[in-house]
Amino acid sequence: FVVLGARGGTGREAVRRLLEKGSDVVAEVRAVVRNPSVIPEDFYPSDSRLKILAGDVTVEESLNQVLNGAHFAIFTAAGKKDHNVEVDELGLEKTLQAAEKNGLKRVSICTSQLVDPVNFWSPVRMLINTMTWGVMDSKFRGENRVRAFCQTSKVEYTIVRPGRLTDGALHGSGGLRVAQTNGDFFAGSFTTRADVGLMLVESLTAPQARNATFELAGGAGASASGPQELLQTLVSDADRKK
Repeated sequence: FVVLGARGGTGREAVRRLLEKGSDVVAEVRAVVRNPSVIPEDFYPSDSRLKILAGDVTVEESLNQVLNGAHFAIFTAAGKKDHNVEVDELGLEKTLQAAEKNGLKRVSICTSQLVDPVNFWSPVRMLINTMTWGVMDSKFRGENRVRAFCQTSKVEYTIVRPGRLTDGALHGSGGLRVAQTNGDFFAGSFTTRADVGLMLVESLTAPQARNATFELAGGAGASASGPQELLQTLVSDADRKK
């Protein structure tokens, strides 16, 4: 299992969720960061299965090195300011290309609620897009590159679109909800990065999450269903268009 963008809050939590699984399920976890030398010793749980590797989602050779021999990957990398297109769009496409070359089965991808342009006039989307050099547009174009690529590839994908993120404990979101609305979903509710990491991990092997996109939200009153039960409700992107 490979986590790209493992230094960020969500990527770090995905690493933790993977390491919580038994060695019969997860034999190795590769936490990919730009510069391993800046990672504190206690940043991740101490586990012999963990390898911290240098990698860059914008460089094809780097991706091939970190994905070689892997079966699954989680993409939580995010561009900064004027690097949105380079990372969130082109870097995501390069990741899928490298995944195909190296025989990966599925890539789970973290983007965001409101990325779809149907939400163009959403004040929240407009504010985020303005402050971050068009990151919402870049993320949506990246999603579309993934969908187009996987139409002719054996590599599968799952796109997870969380809303408002916060730090906090696993299961700290007050329950989870999933939907496939392409829009705002339980506005104002929050989801902990730990819970997003959990859903990214679980979606890697959930049959109903194959080639599907969904919004994720937490908050009081949400279902007590577990991740696998929630993921079983999903419909593939292709079937949603029928």
